[in-house]
Amino acid sequence: MGLTRLKLVELIRFAIKLNKNAVNEKIISSHLLCTILSLFEEFEWNNMLHNQVEKIIDLILIEGKYIALKKHVI
Repeated sequence: MGLTRLKLVELIRFAIKLNKNAVNEKIISSHLLCTILSLFEEFEWNNMLHNQVEKIIDLILIEGKYIALKKHVI
């Protein structure tokens, strides 16, 4: 996987946490969530990646303030 890719996934999580419409729209239009989920499947034994992906999904689905991202995930 590599530390750089892992840090990029973490950076995306922090960008989502900002909850800015422009950032959220760029994440949706660039299909970053699809890419992250494909990395999740490709590196099935990478616990650190799985932890970051879980945090992203929890952030989007459980916290109710990410409406556009929630619709995109579902």
